Amino acid sequence: MKSKIILLSKEAIIAGLSKYRIAGIHYVFTNNKKNKSNSDHVLRSKHSCSIYSNHCSLILQEDIMYKKIGIGILLGILFFSTSLFGQWLNWYEESPSASGAYRAVVAADFNWDNLIDIAAAPTSGGIQIWYRTPSGWNPTPEIITSTGTYRSLAAGDINYDGTTDLVGSGTTIGAWLHNFISGTFIWEPANNFNPAPAGSFNSIALANINQVLEDYGCVPMNDCDGMKIPFPNGLDIIVTDNTDPGHGIKVYRWAGYIFNNDTCQGSWELEVVPGLPGNGYYTQVISTDFNLDSSLDLAASKDGGIDVLFRSLAADVDGCHMDDKNGNFSPEWRLQNGASGQSDILPSHGNYKSIASADINNDLFPDLIASGVPTERPDNAYGIEVWYGTRGTIDWLWFKEFNVSDPLDSLLIPGTYLYVVISDFHNDNILDIAAGTSSNGIKVWRGQYYIDNPNMPCPPAINPAVKECPEPKTYFWYADTPPVTEGNFPSLSTSDINGDGKNDLAGADFNATSGDKGVKAYLETSPNTFNFSGWYPVDIDSFPEFTIFAGMKFSGTNVYGGTDGMEAFAPFLGPDLDTTGPMIIATVEDLNPSDNQSEVKIFKTDGEGKWEPECTPLAEGAYEDAIIVNINNDRFFDVVAIRRANAGAYGIRAWLQIATCVFQEISNGLSGTGNNYNEVVVVDINNDGFNDIIAAMEGAIQLWCGLPASPPTLWTWVQCGTLGDGRNTRSIVAKDFNEDGFVDVVGCSYSLSGPHGLTHYYQMNGGTQWGTYQINTSIQCQRVYSPRFTTCLPNENDEHWDIVASSLDSGIAIFRHVLSGSEWTWSPIQSPIASNNISRAIALDIDLNGRTDLVARNTTNLGLSTYNWDCVQWNPATSDSGFICTDMDTADFNNDLLPDLVSTCQNQTNTDHVLRVSYAYSTPNVPSLINPPNGATLNTREPQFQFSSSSSYTNCFRFKIELEDGNNLSIHNGAYSPKGWNTICYDSTQVATYNFQVDDIFPEGLPNGNYFWTALTYDGFRQSNSSLTRVFTVNPTDQTPPSEVQDILVEKTTGGVLLKWNKVPETDVNRYRIFRGNNSTFPLIPSSMIGQISSPPTNPVTFADTKPSTGPLMFYKVKAVDTTGNVGP
Repeated sequence: MKSKIILLSKEAIIAGLSKYRIAGIHYVFTNNKKNKSNSDHVLRSKHSCSIYSNHCSLILQEDIMYKKIGIGILLGILFFSTSLFGQWLNWYEESPSASGAYRAVVAADFNWDNLIDIAAAPTSGGIQIWYRTPSGWNPTPEIITSTGTYRSLAAGDINYDGTTDLVGSGTTIGAWLHNFISGTFIWEPANNFNPAPAGSFNSIALANINQVLEDYGCVPMNDCDGMKIPFPNGLDIIVTDNTDPGHGIKVYRWAGYIFNNDTCQGSWELEVVPGLPGNGYYTQVISTDFNLDSSLDLAASKDGGIDVLFRSLAADVDGCHMDDKNGNFSPEWRLQNGASGQSDILPSHGNYKSIASADINNDLFPDLIASGVPTERPDNAYGIEVWYGTRGTIDWLWFKEFNVSDPLDSLLIPGTYLYVVISDFHNDNILDIAAGTSSNGIKVWRGQYYIDNPNMPCPPAINPAVKECPEPKTYFWYADTPPVTEGNFPSLSTSDINGDGKNDLAGADFNATSGDKGVKAYLETSPNTFNFSGWYPVDIDSFPEFTIFAGMKFSGTNVYGGTDGMEAFAPFLGPDLDTTGPMIIATVEDLNPSDNQSEVKIFKTDGEGKWEPECTPLAEGAYEDAIIVNINNDRFFDVVAIRRANAGAYGIRAWLQIATCVFQEISNGLSGTGNNYNEVVVVDINNDGFNDIIAAMEGAIQLWCGLPASPPTLWTWVQCGTLGDGRNTRSIVAKDFNEDGFVDVVGCSYSLSGPHGLTHYYQMNGGTQWGTYQINTSIQCQRVYSPRFTTCLPNENDEHWDIVASSLDSGIAIFRHVLSGSEWTWSPIQSPIASNNISRAIALDIDLNGRTDLVARNTTNLGLSTYNWDCVQWNPATSDSGFICTDMDTADFNNDLLPDLVSTCQNQTNTDHVLRVSYAYSTPNVPSLINPPNGATLNTREPQFQFSSSSSYTNCFRFKIELEDGNNLSIHNGAYSPKGWNTICYDSTQVATYNFQVDDIFPEGLPNGNYFWTALTYDGFRQSNSSLTRVFTVNPTDQTPPSEVQDILVEKTTGGVLLKWNKVPETDVNRYRIFRGNNSTFPLIPSSMIGQISSPPTNPVTFADTKPSTGPLMFYKVKAVDTTGNVGP
């Protein structure tokens, strides 16, 4: 790892500060590159700052050099490794078998299986869809035939039917709807354009540009089979028309279906709206809501600069009537490239290739990232620029990052880049940049937090007497690990491809030749920061709703859905099944055969620790194993289970779910009666697109291939193979171990009289024969599990499927699958335990450091053992002692990206049987209170509160605000709580800082007085100690509230209720709050506040309640609020 040297002031080191500065300017030194004299070195500061913005940037590069400094200054030098900035990104390639050159890619889930697929446009024409499966990519793509070749692709749900559709631009514009018909996905063209597009189109995007007009019902009518229907809500197409010499930007409205060629087909209508450029050569267009007015805007790069176009409404007597605006309006586009004298101006010259947008600086407003050649560059150098957007008094303002020490060095990141995307690759809630190059692969830069820099001098272009000098900030971008260093990538797409909670990259390689993979997928495996503290056990059958299951003894369990921290499980969950998280299926030893109850149980979770039963088929009898699968590729989950010997009509049973919670048994042909089965796996053995059954039993492994039928209830099975040589196979896993496109099987065997060990069965000769490889012949194998092992050494992380086996006599055995030349071998590696009876061992990354750890159920010391690999040895930690647990599986059950466990357990006396979920947790740290400052006297009744936590997996804060007289000002779930804590939780994990305004919680503001406030952090299982208590005083200069709002008129309209009132006379009133309740004394709390109008331009003021309550009476209150936060009566 390269070292970096940071020059600090002596005082900074003595104070132990984490910020480092010399005269307010940061310097970075690296690599000690010397000149010919080997004595003097050059110091270059890469410090960038906009002359108008309060954002500056420091770019850490590998070529910065330093000048020799005296011994006195050396006291202020600090050596540190690059780990100061966190872990470097780790990437590995897992690309589909796409051969040749490609121009465009887009990543999305096209088939409802919760896995990210890739649509790609080859240079030869048409579009390919590469579907991802739990074991990798399908070996061949689905082809969308088209006569066009495409330079750009975009995906989205065009017609709002729940499926992901596709559009492309190039030699033409193409659109396809992905429809689910009779259990099958079908791509249907939607290419009725009016007028028909002709020419060349560089870039395409999907967005609901016309959402505002649609919300007001202002849509034209369409004709489908003689029926007049309005244009439906849906996504519109935005394209750049680059037909020579360039025809600007076009918007095609989604018009629904029209009658054409005897069918109703998807159609588009060219929108004619003033302000949209009709000329110019635009290279890329994107859509986002820059000014947060609920109308989507456009940003586009072009040969000639960058344009930002805001969509707004203009008064028009022939336009759409809008009741709440008291007039008729039509849309228009307004150029918003900055205001001269108030901000920087977006470039109107230069050659720009690509553009992206995101809120980089967390001010809620989207910013811009662009790659190209600014005209102010004398050397015509390419690079990446960053522009920060914010609201001005009239026009939109843009502030550009540039190098203050060299005004000509306008490029934040120099280099030639064809395509830029922005994403959070480090999962640290800070955005990073990735860019495709013309020959050097894909580059990535990591973003870092802003750091206060009060000593930075005021930029010379600002006269402090005229304009206030901004408070400078420093933002770090530094080059991170690139996923690939070769190739031409004109198109990138970012998404969580493998479902591990990290953002990955897909790219189109334009330089790939025949035989080379032209569609690339790079998966990000960098570790998060998580300090594993232990397991928090919750027994599912201990909830009150499970009292009917009291006394049941669980024999086995499996998980369907979720992420186990090492690989992605891939459930096929459609919209007809309300399941948002992983499900657990468990089998029960039938202690009461006459109860006629199903002994296969399924439980689902809300992701917050609560479990409830899910519908199951009627599976009476004693079962050994069961799994949830999708047999016939429809939108419902199905069930396959194995009975114990002679326990009914079938040893193997299968059920299709033909409607919501309606199961039909399809065990036809499964002649497993009387066989003693141990475990079942469902996978596509013969690559026909349908799932088959592999069952482990005493003496053999049976293969059963499914024969689809219509209707699906006529589905049958035929035995299509038998593996094994008389071994008692206790457990099996099925993966494409040899990476040849065919599923292999590893069997785990144990018998008192027969052979033991692990056997690899692999398909040969195109799947017509099976071969055998003996991995091990000595261990008394109980269960087998197949992860991809990762260690501390990159050369060992080959991404092949490996084996973890638990045994009666040898503890845990680990075997890595290694490709040596053209031969596959199995190689044993160090195990944390080589003895004891281990009933089940699972591999996962428990501390999220990128290395594989192990969790084992040990029947010898009755514990749950966690083994963490620290690159030298396995470090054990044990919990859950006192219970004997026989089976175990893993998934993320509470949406915190951490792997949790489910186990079937019983106590030592066999009197208490449980299905136990063990949640991984880390004890959170005490939060820091940032604002209001301790001891401050506030001149507002609406202060902003801010607190932060260094605990990476804290997703809840609890805080208490208390008046000196002991009156808590806490609320909970929208209602006042007399005492206690108010809890605020994030939907995602890794909360670093939380901000809230007082009016978010106390709509009437804080009354005068002295206040105490404190906070703690909470992760769902453990909470931290309370923070230090802070004291502040609310005593604003302005103590006078505004007048009471008089003469409120209420009118019932077709869209709801319209309120009108006259403004109060006070000039410092800047907003009105509207409340609604079901009686005249309802409290003024957040749940009753239905809206706020800021600085209303008209008198009387109007407010439209478009979602009134359904009660017989509604009561409204309107309160005037001044700039101090005083609320009127």
